[in-house]
Amino acid sequence: MRVFALSLITNKAVMDYNSEEKANHEEVLQTGKQRAEQLEKLVSSM
Repeated sequence: MRVFALSLITNKAVMDYNSEEKANHEEVLQTGKQRAEQLEKLVSSM
């Protein structure tokens, strides 16, 4: 069986409980949109 896996990291993880940083859903959506075309090209070329 042949398997291919792909993961796209769309934002930084906030690891410190005391951190002022917050997870941001808008950042995730924006990064996904920015990288969509690149991922389409990558998958199409396989």
